[in-house]
Amino acid sequence: MSVKSSVFKTFACSLFFGLFCSTLAAQSYPDRPIKMIVPFAPGGPNDLVARIIAPPLGEALKQTIIIENKAGAGGNIGTAFVAKSKPDGYTLLLTTSSVAANMILYKDTGYDLEKEFIGIVNMASAPNIYCVPKDSVIVSMQDLLTNPKYTKINYASPGTGSTAHLGMAYLFKKSSKVDAVHIPYKGGAPAMNAAMASEVDVASAALPAAYTFVKANKIRALAVSSKNRLPHLPEVPTLTELGYPNQEITTWAGIFSPQNTPAEITSRINNEMNKILQNPQIKEKLLNSGFIVEGGSIQSFKETIHQELEFWKTVVQVTGSNLQ
Repeated sequence: MSVKSSVFKTFACSLFFGLFCSTLAAQSYPDRPIKMIVPFAPGGPNDLVARIIAPPLGEALKQTIIIENKAGAGGNIGTAFVAKSKPDGYTLLLTTSSVAANMILYKDTGYDLEKEFIGIVNMASAPNIYCVPKDSVIVSMQDLLTNPKYTKINYASPGTGSTAHLGMAYLFKKSSKVDAVHIPYKGGAPAMNAAMASEVDVASAALPAAYTFVKANKIRALAVSSKNRLPHLPEVPTLTELGYPNQEITTWAGIFSPQNTPAEITSRINNEMNKILQNPQIKEKLLNSGFIVEGGSIQSFKETIHQELEFWKTVVQVTGSNLQ
């Protein structure tokens, strides 16, 4: 046998053995606890979704799911950690659409969302909501954006570069001549507290951060950024129906795995999560937290991610926002 054919035979055997071991590992998955990385601090909307879905997903997979909060750099630290993890299904990422916005905002996030991840399932989404103090003289979104009395507006968001911040900047840039000054807070709840205390004229955040405050009449909602009115806040109009199109912004919460995770594993997680999301108790928990249940295929989530990246490119170009 020639040296060339011997090398080829060794390579072929190694490749076959690797594929065989990978198949065996996928078939026995999971045989140990699964780590779910949440790249934000405990208590936020992303963390809330993780703690709602982790128990039933662990039950379905017959294995413990450990939630680990790895916050920092707008979610980039935890996300980059998962991107570099072994693609074996034992390190998952549960994150929001902010990872797509970060790809546009930052020169180096430490990851490439489309090249280094598989989006397994889009579990739930929530629009941004725009709120004012309950006794504010601003009575509507049109009043906020077009009333000549308001030449300068202070607005709060969960932080610089958040989808709520970028969405609000985009809205003012496209629809108003008002001098809008951004005041970043450390999370959606602090931003809404600022509105309740009349520290700012208006606050924007993903709905879960504001939902309980709005329902308790502690702040007043002007509009939401969803395509349609929400079943749990039917009295709050959408930006589109108020005459501000192309402002449909939702914060989705999805599960990701590193690229090259075996398809048997990602498909199983997708199937189990879609079943879980149809559970009436889980749907109610998500709804009561301000979320809309999503679900769907891996392919549909891939398309959503690509659309998000294109949308945030437009937003950053229009607003001039960048964190580079």
